[in-house]
Amino acid sequence: MMWHWTCECTAYAARAGWEGSGMLVEFSVGNYRSFRERATLSLVASADKEHLGNAFSPGGGARMSLLKVVGVYGANASGKTNLVRAVEAMRRLVLRPAPGSQNGQPIAVSPFRLDAAYAKKPSEFEAVFRVDGEGYRYGFQADRERIVEEWLSAFRTRERMLFRRVEGEQIRFGPTWVGSRKRLAELTRPNALFLSLAAQLNNPTAKPVFDWFKEKVWFTSRGGEPGGESEYTARMVNRGPEDKGRVVDFLRVADIGIDDLAVKRAPLVEGLEWDALPEAFRAALQFIAEPPDGEPLEVTQVGVVHRGSDGKPVEFSLEDEESAGTSRLFELSGPWQYVMREGCVLFVDEIEAHLHPLITRFLVESMHSSGASQLVFTTHDVSLLDRELLRRDQIWFTEKSQCGGTDLYSLWEHMGVRRDENFRSGYLKGRYGAIPFVGRLGV
Repeated sequence: MMWHWTCECTAYAARAGWEGSGMLVEFSVGNYRSFRERATLSLVASADKEHLGNAFSPGGGARMSLLKVVGVYGANASGKTNLVRAVEAMRRLVLRPAPGSQNGQPIAVSPFRLDAAYAKKPSEFEAVFRVDGEGYRYGFQADRERIVEEWLSAFRTRERMLFRRVEGEQIRFGPTWVGSRKRLAELTRPNALFLSLAAQLNNPTAKPVFDWFKEKVWFTSRGGEPGGESEYTARMVNRGPEDKGRVVDFLRVADIGIDDLAVKRAPLVEGLEWDALPEAFRAALQFIAEPPDGEPLEVTQVGVVHRGSDGKPVEFSLEDEESAGTSRLFELSGPWQYVMREGCVLFVDEIEAHLHPLITRFLVESMHSSGASQLVFTTHDVSLLDRELLRRDQIWFTEKSQCGGTDLYSLWEHMGVRRDENFRSGYLKGRYGAIPFVGRLGV
C-alpha cells in the first residue's frame, strides 16, 4: 500500500516529433560527496560510427549528436550513486529554494569529507542542455551558508552570457537578458539561487531553464518510494483504457501472465493496516499528515489480475503477492513511458534491481528506439557490456582515486579499446579499471 495525499500529476500527453523535448548535453559536479575534483558526464556522441541509431541530432543548428543512453559501471562505493545524487541535489536546489530563502537556513550540499581543506570549499554543479533548439549552460557554486557563484549562458552557434553572479559583487547581465534586472538583484538573498527567484517571478529568460529542471529531468528510486513512481503509474492506470493498456503491455514484457490491473483507493482509516497501528501513532499521523486542501489521507491498492486455469480472472495484491520484479516493472512503467513520449532525460540508479538481464536489455533497447529521450543508468549488470547494444562512448566508469575521490571516465577515452573488442571480458579482467579488488575472508 502507498500512503499519499491526493494531488494532480503532470499531464500525460503525447507530442509529435521532438517539440518540447529537453536534452542533456553534459553534467559536471565537484566537491560533492565522493567527487573531490570536478568531473563531467558527457552525452555528446563521439566520432564512433557504430550504432548510429543510438544517437540523435538535437536540431537547432547544433553541430553535434547526443547519445540516447549512457550506462555507468564501477565497484561498490565508487561513486555511481553519488553521480545520480548530484543531479538530484542540483535539481532540488533549483526547484525548492525555500530552505535557502530565509537567512540562516543551510544550503543542502555535502562537500568531500576525506580532505579537510575541501570542507571549506564550495560544491559545484553545472548542466548543459538544450530546449527547443536553444542551448543553455547553467551552474553554481555553493557552500552550506551562501551561493558563491552562479552563472547562466545561452548558445546556438555562439555562447553568450545571460547573467553572472559572484559573491560580494553586483550581478552582471548580458545584453540579451530580458526582464527585470535591478529589482531581481535586490531581492536575491545570499543563500538563495538567483535563477529560482527570477523564475518564480515569471522572468521570461529564467523560466525555460527552470522549467527544464522541473519537467525534463526525471529519476526513479531503487525502492519504489511511497507517493513516487508507483503512485504516478497507478494514476496512469486510472487515467483511461489507453494509458492502462500501455502499462499492462509494459508488464507483459516480462512474460509474467498479467491479464489486467485494478487500482483502488480508500481513506486511510478504512485501510487494512490502520487498525494494526498504535492508537497514539494513528492520532499523530492524522495530525501531521492532514493535507492542505482538506482532502482525506488515502491508501492506494494495486491489484494484478491473472487468468486462472478455469479461465476466470484472479486478482493478486501487487505489494503482498507479486514478485519484487513485477513491482519494479510497475514502478518503472509510468515514468518510463512519460519520458519516452515527452522527450526527457531519466536517471535510474541500479537499473537491474530485481530484474532479469533480458528485461534490463529490453529497457535499454526501448530507449534506443525513442526519438529524443535519454537514459542515464548505473548498474553492475555486465550482460549490458555488449558491443551489439552499446557503443564505446555510451559506457562510463567510476573509480576511487588514491585520495578516495571518484574519477569518472568513458570507455571511448580509454586508450587502445577497439570497437570490435569484447567489452564484458575486458571489464571483468580489469582492463578498464572500475572493478573491486576481492580478497579472502579469514576462517
